[in-house]
Amino acid sequence: MTTTAMIVSAKRKQYPPTAPKHIVVGRMYLFYPTFMDRTSPQYDITLVKPWHIVTAIERPGASKTNFGGQCHIESLSGHYIGRISCNSLIDI
Repeated sequence: MTTTAMIVSAKRKQYPPTAPKHIVVGRMYLFYPTFMDRTSPQYDITLVKPWHIVTAIERPGASKTNFGGQCHIESLSGHYIGRISCNSLIDI
């Protein structure tokens, strides 16, 4: 499935966007920032835009995924983006 097809199917499947209950490390998600992530981003805004596909990761020495409703993400090319709210991720 192409990247465009994945985005279109996710947009069709979930409108308005709803967050998954539990983020799984290593899975791909659509990034759609919540109000908190738009007003005070803790991520590199030059690397990711709304509706980009990202991967949830765990960083050594950082808090675990889903702890405090936060998780770390990276782009599909492997660049670390930053920490975001788990509610900003949409299941593909």
